[in-house]
Amino acid sequence: MTPARQRPPPIRLSSATERWVYALAFILLLSGGLWLLFEYCVRMPGTYGPERHFAQAWFLKLHGFIALFAVWGFGTLWTFHVRRAWDNRKHRRSGGVVFVATSALAISGVLLYYVGNDLLRSVLSLAHWAMGFAAAVALSLHAIWGRRLRRRVPAAADS
Repeated sequence: MTPARQRPPPIRLSSATERWVYALAFILLLSGGLWLLFEYCVRMPGTYGPERHFAQAWFLKLHGFIALFAVWGFGTLWTFHVRRAWDNRKHRRSGGVVFVATSALAISGVLLYYVGNDLLRSVLSLAHWAMGFAAAVALSLHAIWGRRLRRRVPAAADS
């Protein structure tokens, strides 16, 4: 007697998980974007000329703090979303781009924290923020395309 074939668990994220993913991504994009804006466009008058705005350091601290949760969240998504979708050949292109962008952001973020060479650090910084904006676009497109597929074939998107 063979056991009944069980349907695999759904690949689709729960509404709560989706909200957490989008909230983390939004806070990272906002804090990184504000840091970038303040780094290049906002200065306060100081005793010896223009100085960085005090809020800039707080944007960077918030960005780093939330990034810890984002990396943890990415690790949990790996098990029940990324691997299952990849094995089932679902959204490989858009998901692959999100995976590569997220991985590159995590690696470049760690390197920015530890690298002391100013030239390498400036190149890493440029790559990190460019990849951050690209990752936001990639995640948005991945979510939009996933929703479109679910509307067309609801059962196929969840299997």
